[in-house]
Amino acid sequence: MCRTIEVSALLAAIALLAGGCNRSSRQAEPAVELDILCGTSFGPPMQKLVELYAQQTGNRAVLVFGGSEDHLPKVKLNAAGDVYVSHTPYMQYTRDAGALLREVEVGHLAPVLVVRKGNPKGLKSVEDLGREGVRVVLPNPEFSTCGEMVFKMLDRKGIKEGVLKNVGNDLVKHHSTVGNHLKLEARDAGIMWNGVAHNFLDVIEIVPGPYEYDDEIRVAVMGLSYSKKKHAVEQFLDFVEKHGRRVFTEFGYVKNAAPKQEKTVTPMQDKAASRGGRLLLLCGAGIRPAAAEIAEEFSRLHGVAVECDYAGSEMLLSRIKLRRQGDLYMPGDVHYVDQAEREGLIAARGRACYFIPVILVRKGNPKNIGSLADLTRPGVKVGLGDPKACAIGRKCAMIFAKNTIAEADIDQNVKFRSLTVNELGNLIKLGRLDAVIVWDAVAAYFADDADVIPIPPKQNVVSEVVVGVLKSSAHPELAGKFVEFVGSPTAQAIFQKHHYTTTPPE
Repeated sequence: MCRTIEVSALLAAIALLAGGCNRSSRQAEPAVELDILCGTSFGPPMQKLVELYAQQTGNRAVLVFGGSEDHLPKVKLNAAGDVYVSHTPYMQYTRDAGALLREVEVGHLAPVLVVRKGNPKGLKSVEDLGREGVRVVLPNPEFSTCGEMVFKMLDRKGIKEGVLKNVGNDLVKHHSTVGNHLKLEARDAGIMWNGVAHNFLDVIEIVPGPYEYDDEIRVAVMGLSYSKKKHAVEQFLDFVEKHGRRVFTEFGYVKNAAPKQEKTVTPMQDKAASRGGRLLLLCGAGIRPAAAEIAEEFSRLHGVAVECDYAGSEMLLSRIKLRRQGDLYMPGDVHYVDQAEREGLIAARGRACYFIPVILVRKGNPKNIGSLADLTRPGVKVGLGDPKACAIGRKCAMIFAKNTIAEADIDQNVKFRSLTVNELGNLIKLGRLDAVIVWDAVAAYFADDADVIPIPPKQNVVSEVVVGVLKSSAHPELAGKFVEFVGSPTAQAIFQKHHYTTTPPE
């Protein structure tokens, strides 16, 4: 359903006469109506923003509510809207489609633990969701980014089975359903987006963090490049830059309301930082196990902390381009470092390891999958990386092309596109998919819950992993030492320990 928020120019004129506004000549132009494609999770703060905007400028805005995934096709086709309000990774999808004029970051989405008012069960952490007698409601990972993050966190903590026993069949699609379950006292606790939880604070409480999630979900207001109202769009974005973060913070869309981001620094590294400084490594999620240990060892040897920020390779590259921050970049494929170098972002580079794509299937291989061609068979549920977000997705597209497997034949079986390679293994472990393509090192971590089907070398496309020193580095000499260390026997042994290939595949 579309919802229209309008504030008349008459009210704005009255405000002007009362001296309540000091409009610039740019704002004094005739009223223009903007169409804003708005994700449903951002309704309350956007309603307040467009009301303030109308009062101060005399311009009107129409908020068209829907899921971010529902709005995206319109954006890609340049078919509707002047402004698009969404979250990671839809900002990147908009940019990739050439539809982004400018974006203004206004806040963060983060899953938070919520309980009934008064917290009658005395729940203090997500671990308590596995306690006997606690009735739990969670967002469904098949429909919700929040659900994906929560399931990964529960799995990493080793408490997923216990929590899911208390969930039963109560995995829901909409965050408001979580709030309503608690409101009706049908459940004792749940997890939902921070901002949506603020709509239910009369009947629920948010349990303070910290929480430990893999992803950072940013919220942005994006001007659309194909809009015929560019002047008004720029005016609206200027307004959002001044007021947007304050309004979204008021409605709870803040980092510190929930997730502790995966920028990992150990106590030892904190001591090292006080002595020798700190490096920020932007690292592909698939390299995380080895990268964390290598960072720790480098810190011990050189007295400098290495903070690791893990995400999909493409998402990290977009962040580097946008923010021009960080010291080191180690994505899942050399392609991304090559691209960054062409854009003048890389000062030096060195080889790290190799990734070999493999097919990962459910334990016992119940669908008898033995080859790439089997992924196109009717009834096989397949998961692949999103080529616009992570290295494994891009490699999969290359593998299918190399083997003359039509994209349409694969797409009809693809039930999930991930932002990072690690998500795919978890979905096999949960039994939600029949087959995924992941890196060999990632597959090794699911040996107890899945089987590996190798892809013959002549059919495969291997990924070379390199680490680059960013020109934005505040400590280029230290960053250069880290690149040298990654190629050293010590670091190469750490890669091998975590099942990464360190010699060029034949």
